[in-house]
Amino acid sequence: LSKFSPPYMASKSDKKWNFDYVCMCPTLDAVTNSFVDEHCIVFDNEDENKLAYSEIHHEFRRLVDRVLCDRLAELGFSIEGFCDIFVSSDVTHGPKKKVYDHIRATDSFTVFKTMMVARNNELKKEALQALSKFSPPYMASKSDKKWNFDYVCMCPTLDAVTNSFVDEHCIVFDNEDENKLAYSEIHHEFRRLVDRVLCDRLAELGFSIEGFCDIFVSSDVTHGPKKKVYDHIRATDSFTVFKTMMVARNNELKKEALQALSKFSPP
Repeated sequence: LSKFSPPYMASKSDKKWNFDYVCMCPTLDAVTNSFVDEHCIVFDNEDENKLAYSEIHHEFRRLVDRVLCDRLAELGFSIEGFCDIFVSSDVTHGPKKKVYDHIRATDSFTVFKTMMVARNNELKKEALQALSKFSPPYMASKSDKKWNFDYVCMCPTLDAVTNSFVDEHCIVFDNEDENKLAYSEIHHEFRRLVDRVLCDRLAELGFSIEGFCDIFVSSDVTHGPKKKVYDHIRATDSFTVFKTMMVARNNELKKEALQALSKFSPP
């Protein structure tokens, strides 16, 4: 933000710049992506609309409204002014398209449902691609402990859900030594989420939670694609590990925000 002079930041004369600046907000992008990844599993390809769809849509609208209003207030823009710019915009490609589509989905249940179904199908496709790497006879085997552990950790749904949760809640965590009450509440919520998804995954594979725990405690993943899922599971059992992970992710998002801001030169 220090790269922009206050008069220009508050200026509303350059509509395109204002729109770009709001949409290039990493926090808005991370929070909406997190919500979509976490809730899209509920949406299927059926024509019938479930009650849960409307409830999730309302929750999504409240989330986007809150984050967007905070962003506009930070920049000194009015919500009315942004809406005037937004309705006259049509983003068809580029880094702003996803944020644009997410904002548009708040005002249209049809657009929202289409987006959620599409993302659910994408995650299923990723899961099938991961499964295709394993032959059926080996999939059913429980004799290779390392393979079992790898197979659970390489689950795209588990990865997407935990990443979504971390990105959505890490903004609460700062570098202070003092632990806030909200930290514990978020940690408990994270534990319940991971327990639920992990148990579903193990049941799907026919593995027991006890057997997986035996494998997990004897494992030490220091690198590679499984590390993030491994760290997330480990964080469920340690508040210190969880807080360190959340603070680190918060710092990463702040760094991404500064890098995004640096792309905009002052007038």
